[in-house]
Amino acid sequence: MPDHETLWLSLCSADGVGPTTANDIRTKLSERELQLEDFFDLSEETWAADFGLNARVARGLAQQKEQIVKTIGLAESLRDRGVRLVPLDSAQYPASLKKSLARTAPPLLYALGNVALLQRSAAAIIGARDAGARGLLLARFLGESLARNGLVIVSGGARGVDNAAHVGALGAGGETIVVLSCGILRYRPSSALGERTDQQSTLFISELVPTMAWETGGAMARNRIVCALASAVVVVEAKESGGTMQAAKTAFAQGKTVFVVEFDEYDAHSAGNPILLRSGGRPLKAQPDASGEFWEVDIAPILAGIEEGALQEPNAKQMDLFSEEH
Repeated sequence: MPDHETLWLSLCSADGVGPTTANDIRTKLSERELQLEDFFDLSEETWAADFGLNARVARGLAQQKEQIVKTIGLAESLRDRGVRLVPLDSAQYPASLKKSLARTAPPLLYALGNVALLQRSAAAIIGARDAGARGLLLARFLGESLARNGLVIVSGGARGVDNAAHVGALGAGGETIVVLSCGILRYRPSSALGERTDQQSTLFISELVPTMAWETGGAMARNRIVCALASAVVVVEAKESGGTMQAAKTAFAQGKTVFVVEFDEYDAHSAGNPILLRSGGRPLKAQPDASGEFWEVDIAPILAGIEEGALQEPNAKQMDLFSEEH
């Protein structure tokens, strides 16, 4: 019999099984006091009748049963590369994902690095891939400063703001979680990030098939995990539309405390910041440091916001943010 994590890998690899279907299966198993091991002993007819699975999903699960030896081999190969499988019912799975994402929480995480970071208090730093010079300086400053205050820095591993935040955290001797928009075996960190990572300070995670290449849908789905892992979300620079604005929408919808960098003057890289500030984002006033060569913000509001707690209920103004013309 395959081990528990391998059965989760088999379930999540089946044709037609996404997060919602996998979570529904787990819920129904719990209601029937059954384990995943019991589920794979059932017939296609039982899957359809008792679990409400359509023909496509039932066929996909049946194919996975037939290919279990191949799945066992994949699981062993991933472990040989240091990748751990963290299913939804594992004690290592972050409660913040279950709380924020409910039925859309990723049923299986592929993790490389320090899995214990998933249980730590975290702040997400987000912004554009093609951020401006001040945005990159601020992202690095925030990564360094928040890490020095004991927070794990969460971001998406992309170039620009994400990379600067990760590098800042590690450069300060802190820790960071990189949430990937591709399969964990496909990701290659930048040289600046790669040379700073180690097994204790860094965790790479993905919900995607390990060999899956980057695509826009994966990047958008990744945003919900970045935000859900964090106690607060900091927007450094957002354009009027695009991935960062979508991530901010996600953070608002999850009820997260969202901080937005406030500039005296905005440019194309930060034109979305005032929109987010008008829509409920908490301002972080940006200013040059004493040398005039770097940019900084007061992080005290972020630390206080995280202490205040946890999730806020989304308000109507925030929820309507992206359905309006600006």
